[in-house]
Amino acid sequence: MFEGGKYSIGGIAPFLMELNDRATLKLVEDLEKYEIEYSQLMEEFTDRHPKVQALTKKISIIKRKIRINIKNLKSRIYQESRKLQEIKDKYSRKLESPSLLRERKTCKYAGGDLRGFRLIYE
Repeated sequence: MFEGGKYSIGGIAPFLMELNDRATLKLVEDLEKYEIEYSQLMEEFTDRHPKVQALTKKISIIKRKIRINIKNLKSRIYQESRKLQEIKDKYSRKLESPSLLRERKTCKYAGGDLRGFRLIYE
């Protein structure tokens, strides 16, 4: 479990693959490997054993790195979303500009085919 037992690490792997985030994917794979190793060690030792403590520290570091990477991904996605919204808004304003509306009307009244017109402005 990740983030206080809220999410399964394996559950974010498909999302990371879609975003092509190889670094975080590698961290997730390492985390899963270390968590399996931790479970195996805990069958033989207590949490005071040096190997268990070292592995616990590794797991903690990896989780922190995953959180940072996901936070950075979230920020990049948000920035890209804002850029796309700005482009959409700019495009919408152009489509609603008075000169473009007159041109649309003229094409419509002339009985012309608007397919070519749309290609010019898209």
